[in-house]
Amino acid sequence: MALNDVKVMATHYSFRLGDVFKADSIEARWVVTLSMLANDLIYISVRLESEAEQRAKDGNADHLYYFWMSSSHLREGMKVLQEGRSHPVLRAFVATLKPETEALFNELCAFFEPWDDTSWVKKRLIPLRAVLFHYPSVDSPELGASLAALQNAKTSFRLSGTKYRDTRAVFADDVRSTLATNALQGIGGDLEIEITRLSEVTPKVAKFARDVLRQYLERIPSESIETTITEASE
Repeated sequence: MALNDVKVMATHYSFRLGDVFKADSIEARWVVTLSMLANDLIYISVRLESEAEQRAKDGNADHLYYFWMSSSHLREGMKVLQEGRSHPVLRAFVATLKPETEALFNELCAFFEPWDDTSWVKKRLIPLRAVLFHYPSVDSPELGASLAALQNAKTSFRLSGTKYRDTRAVFADDVRSTLATNALQGIGGDLEIEITRLSEVTPKVAKFARDVLRQYLERIPSESIETTITEASE
């Protein structure tokens, strides 16, 4: 192995679920929910990064799907974080986390506090999710306006190979992008700015959830958890 080669190690924890996550424990329930959120956001974060790189190369709009998914998961995730602020047991639990983890929690809470029309979640994330998550009705004036604005746009339908995954209605992405852009402009927002912000916030929430889980596991008696350290796969 060369001197500058560094092995990346992976830690695998095995346990009986009941030994680690008690059904009547508020902290355990929250950590489980955070872990659900982390699973979703880690996947979305990787895809957002990959699609952003692809978009920079060819301008495709495939990234909008992951942007849409990110806005949906993050909207729900902020409610999970808000419980950590509002529930007295969880407030006490957060106070016992490492200082840098608690600081990250406070940073993330700033996105939804106060829980009214002045927060980023209320002003930007919820309206954006409403547009991206729901398919428009044929009677939707917003859909009509978006189609009208794109009448002279050059677009496409991509059908290559024999697999569903090779099919992409790029024109539909164009319309969805226009719907989102128009919705944000109506409330003083900008789609590119929000894509960037979501790309930054999503991995931070995932990191917080991952760090909380690790610190939670470290507090469980060692006899309840089997720990294996191996070299991480590429």
